[in-house]
Amino acid sequence: MNHSVKLISCMLLLSLLSMPVGVFAQKGKNSNGNMLICAISNFFECDVDTGCVPRTASELNAPQFLKIDIGKKAITPVGVAPSDRHVSKIVSMAEIDGMIILQGMEDGDAKRKDGVGWSISMVEDTGEMTITASGRGAGFVGLGACSTY
Repeated sequence: MNHSVKLISCMLLLSLLSMPVGVFAQKGKNSNGNMLICAISNFFECDVDTGCVPRTASELNAPQFLKIDIGKKAITPVGVAPSDRHVSKIVSMAEIDGMIILQGMEDGDAKRKDGVGWSISMVEDTGEMTITASGRGAGFVGLGACSTY
């Protein structure tokens, strides 16, 4: 798998994990204006040759925590160097079957074909979260939870 696609997909996946769902965004307003913190506990890297393989955050060079600002439609990784702190924009938000679904896309390097699309699904009453990012021949899955702060 192309290294830049892998890196961009991982960054996107991490950014997506910081996005909160509907109950938090609409019913769980707090003094910080609908801010969420998300933790990713399990990562998987998937491709055609090897299927899906468990990975650690450090193997993927990904943050384990994400901050989601629903009002600003922005996701920011936590605990990374300022130079690696890419803000991902939420392009679409919807509520379906007790879940909040957030979606977006990242172009990565404008000189390479390394763009990815991402999606975050969050269960409103438990905070359980699944994040996915996919690009050319590769996909990433993250499992975790989100809460307001």
